[in-house]
Amino acid sequence: MSQRLNKQLNVSELDFDQIKNNLKTFLKSQDTLQDYDFEGSAVSTLLDVMAYVTHYNAVNANIGINETFLETAQNRGSVVGHARQLGYIPKSATGAIANVSVQVNNPNNNTLTLRKGHRFKSVIDNVSYIFTATKSYETNNAFFSNVEIKQGESKIVEYIFDVNTSEKFIIPDVNVDTSTLDVKVYENTSTDSYTSFTQVKNLNDITDDTPVYFLSESFEGFYEIKFGDGFVGRSLINGNKIEINYLVTQGSIANNAAGFTSLDRIEGNDNISVITNSISSGGTAKESIKSIKYNAPLTFAAQNRAVTPSDYKSVILENFNNANSIVVWGGENSDPPEYGKVFISIIPKTSETLSIDEKQNIIDNIIKPKSVLSITPEIVDPEYTYVALEVFYNRNTKESSLDLGEVNNIVKNSIIDYNDNQLKKFDGVLRYSTLLNTIDTSEKSIVNSTVRVYLKKRFVPIINQNSKYELVFSSPIYKSEFKNSLIYDSTQFTYNNRECIIEDYLNDFGERLIRIVTASDINKEIIVENAGFIDLNNNKIVLNNFGPSSFDGEYIELSVIPDSNDVAPKRNNIVVIDDQDVSIIGYNDPTSTGSMFSNINYDFVSRHG
Repeated sequence: MSQRLNKQLNVSELDFDQIKNNLKTFLKSQDTLQDYDFEGSAVSTLLDVMAYVTHYNAVNANIGINETFLETAQNRGSVVGHARQLGYIPKSATGAIANVSVQVNNPNNNTLTLRKGHRFKSVIDNVSYIFTATKSYETNNAFFSNVEIKQGESKIVEYIFDVNTSEKFIIPDVNVDTSTLDVKVYENTSTDSYTSFTQVKNLNDITDDTPVYFLSESFEGFYEIKFGDGFVGRSLINGNKIEINYLVTQGSIANNAAGFTSLDRIEGNDNISVITNSISSGGTAKESIKSIKYNAPLTFAAQNRAVTPSDYKSVILENFNNANSIVVWGGENSDPPEYGKVFISIIPKTSETLSIDEKQNIIDNIIKPKSVLSITPEIVDPEYTYVALEVFYNRNTKESSLDLGEVNNIVKNSIIDYNDNQLKKFDGVLRYSTLLNTIDTSEKSIVNSTVRVYLKKRFVPIINQNSKYELVFSSPIYKSEFKNSLIYDSTQFTYNNRECIIEDYLNDFGERLIRIVTASDINKEIIVENAGFIDLNNNKIVLNNFGPSSFDGEYIELSVIPDSNDVAPKRNNIVVIDDQDVSIIGYNDPTSTGSMFSNINYDFVSRHG
């Protein structure tokens, strides 16, 4: 029985060396090849070839099997194909949008039209970018206000429809912004009249004569258009001319453009001034493979309607490209409850909050057509809890020739990577042990680390107007019975003509009250004894009748000591490490080098400074 088993070829191995050994074992078991020298003869070379062929076939089969499933596919064409079967269209690149006002100086006529496609130029880091007006504007006073311009250069591609050839029409630019597609169908090449076709959004509204087109991404990465067949959507006839107008964009690299000049004339006028109302934002790259894998099943589950929180999330992700993270909750779960509402909070890819125009576009064009009429959607801005860190580490100088400054930079970069990859999203939790491990493994000479964590909130008070402010932290504030202030730091502001800060104190009844004091530690004076309180049960600081006359910077910031070094977000709160407030101190650890006096010179770091 064993002899017969030895003559069977094992075909379950994938490793090259093991495949060759299996072939060798199999051949040695044959009566006619028992006397061959498999190590030194030409047969060894043949075995190498056979093993390589087998190995290649095994690898190709494994890759092929992986490409047949959405979760394991690596090739974009395969992922897009699986997504298409779920009715999902990968999002294209999106051009950054800015808002400007345009003044025509010394016009030949006050009644003017700024036409769709009018070009503007902006320069970012010595690179020029073209922005294009998304629609036409008219004026009677030579001044155009609130003109929307989008980054991208206009292109046109034309086709002649022939029923005997391919019915798919390729848009030959990978970075097309599909939201700018303008598809016109002419009866023939000699006529100027046309019919505008729109992209299919809902099959329930389509008849046999509805002028619509179907959009999809091809295996090669280009978007392609297909028209109806006369049963679902209007069909085309031989000789129809198809004109596709669109913008080719450079995505996110054109964000934050602040200054613009006009490249085109307005009805013969070239003396044109451009005023920036809002800098460019919202530009994004083409949807990634990872994003397609995540969004396609969600969109399929939503079935083109918005009822549950996950439906709202998938509908927005499918139609809005500038969303890095989304959280949705019903009004009944708000504090206080607001029944009949659904709240949506979005972290954009390109800024901290959405613009007013982006919010209105999502409500009007993405959510309302698919939501329940009795539910009112409302988009709220994310609430940021910033984290300040004091990092201390010990290192073994024998393990690395880098100096402390170089190691500090490595540690800082590892913290930034942790912030970018683990936080900055609604479910991003700062886990203390993970953060320590990130620091400890960032450079081989680091033997251990200690981190002091502080939570920060920012707010913009109304100048010279007494108002109430509530700063809610997503994680508990340190519950201490000591009289030391739990507000670890406060930015300065002017109050009653004095430079002041905010601190808390413990009164005789065990309450944490807020007071305004002078900023100087020398002869510190109390300006307002009771300016608010800390609500430790609800993790918030309340300021009553607070109205400074001025403050440093763009906001006032308060830092508190948290009750735990693990910091978790709640609802639309986001935890973000402020990389401008990360201090790093390194020590050369004598205990790790075997120094005779190592136990005398060890540097201990206290829990809080």
